[in-house]
Amino acid sequence: MIGPRHAVLTQTVVLLLLGVGVTWFALGMRPVLDLGGASASGGPYVVRAECPDGTGLVLAGFPLAMLPAMVGSVVVKGTGAPSPLLLMWVLVFGAGGWNFLDAGLLDGTADAGWIVTGVLFWAMALPAAVLLLAPARGTPAGRAGRRRPGRHPVDRAGLVGARRRGARRRRRHRLGDVRGARVSWRRLAFAPEDVADSERAAPTHDLGPWAAARFWELLGSRVPSGFVSVVPAWPEYVFNCARGVLPGDVFATVLHELYEVALTSRGRPAMPGSFAAVRGTSLRRLLLPSWWSWDRHDRPFGTDAVWAPATRAAARVPEAALVPRLTLRRADRLPLAGNPELSGLGLPGYRLWGAGAGPDGALGDLVGRWLATEAGPALRKLTHPYVEVVVRAGHVAVVRNGFAPPHEVDLLADTLAAVARGLREACDSRPAPAGFGAELPPPPWSDPGRQPSDRLDLTSEPWWRGYRQVAHELGMTLEDPDAFHRALPHQPVPGRAQGVLAGPVRGLASHGRLAWFADDARPVDGWVRGAVLFPARPGARTRRGGSLDAATGMWAEVVDGFAACWTVRRQRQTLGAPALVEAAGATARSLGLV
Repeated sequence: MIGPRHAVLTQTVVLLLLGVGVTWFALGMRPVLDLGGASASGGPYVVRAECPDGTGLVLAGFPLAMLPAMVGSVVVKGTGAPSPLLLMWVLVFGAGGWNFLDAGLLDGTADAGWIVTGVLFWAMALPAAVLLLAPARGTPAGRAGRRRPGRHPVDRAGLVGARRRGARRRRRHRLGDVRGARVSWRRLAFAPEDVADSERAAPTHDLGPWAAARFWELLGSRVPSGFVSVVPAWPEYVFNCARGVLPGDVFATVLHELYEVALTSRGRPAMPGSFAAVRGTSLRRLLLPSWWSWDRHDRPFGTDAVWAPATRAAARVPEAALVPRLTLRRADRLPLAGNPELSGLGLPGYRLWGAGAGPDGALGDLVGRWLATEAGPALRKLTHPYVEVVVRAGHVAVVRNGFAPPHEVDLLADTLAAVARGLREACDSRPAPAGFGAELPPPPWSDPGRQPSDRLDLTSEPWWRGYRQVAHELGMTLEDPDAFHRALPHQPVPGRAQGVLAGPVRGLASHGRLAWFADDARPVDGWVRGAVLFPARPGARTRRGGSLDAATGMWAEVVDGFAACWTVRRQRQTLGAPALVEAAGATARSLGLV
């Protein structure tokens, strides 16, 4: 993969060659048009109009513009940058149209042939110009929003949260509404019984009574805080969301959702297997090349995809924070290559996806221990056409097709509880944790001279500098994030730690920790969640899943004798350490944790 620095250099060269090629093409046209549009050179016959000097520029200019533009379009694909091929299209036909109009209209004599040709050239340039001037396409990592240029991870101004997206926008972006979705036919159903739900794009069941009977909190179409890594990112995809505690002290959420399935360049679902209904035709597939992508990950329904009705149950399992992202699906929903079947592990009809999922991978050992617990029998009870289990950043989710009615949600919730308890048991087989007061080793990147070794390291390097700077300013010590999770496997902050600082925390403790968490192994999307951890007052208690202090916008939970306070909203390209410490102190005093 081409790195960011090489991509910038490549694009610079591409634009220079593109400019030269279009200039040669435009200048080479003019002497030919002055002769009437036809000329020749050499040969055994008498040439009526000898080609003037510079005519060869037309033959050289067009390929000089075309070839670099094609290379540049491949380089920028997926980065959100404008396509050089579109720019070349606009410049070539725009310059050609001007030359024709100049020859037919601006030299004092009107020539209908030149004028019509010039107008046609400009008409051909117009669609590409519209696409080029359209709002910038989002990058694959940009599901949470656009990046603010010039921002450093350390921002003294304080916490920057994601913008509020009200549930009132859900109707406006519903499938079938071209105002929000751009495409009017983007529906999918995993099974025939889901076709009606797919056409409505909304459930008819109300989970309010179900949640009330279990004393759960009903969120409606709000995205549940703390589950971002395994639930849809947009409220427009969410219905009947509720959260609470399942048997075994499992903090969980249940919701109906519109499940996103990406489309291939041919307009078919990228997921293998059969579907009961697919309606994903879009006008832009008829106008744009198959390799063109207009995905907008910074808005709902902005990707080239279809959406299916589904029901999801997700739970927080902090003991699994270091487990690599993995997915279990029905065997027909994952490709054969590289995705081993799980029949030998007691789960027939399923395949496993994830790094190290092969026969010799360490992931298979973990999954084997996991399915040997109560999780295996619980999953075997799910007989739905589509079933998926996802583990990511200390969370696990179980998904089934269709908007499940309340009496079927019980089975899904019980399955999730068994799956979460089994995953916790499989991960707790590691050595005994060191505890909150343990001194942990520094991270590999604590040395300022360390160079990034891969693309993920290159993405994280600015954050490393930010953590080192904050540690220096606050007189704290850098700790290895992985060692942090091993020492405190039950810590309640959602996500996976990226930077951990240990030392005195002003107003809270002589030995505490500041930590920032992402929803994956790296904060590739630029969003982190800040947290402060400190010894709790003896007898201090909070509810499972955390208690919210609305005045400070922070959750707080007491586990194993220490308290953790973390922000409700994730922060974009900023650490905001001073404001984080101040808000945590106010939250701790308000909830009686210190």
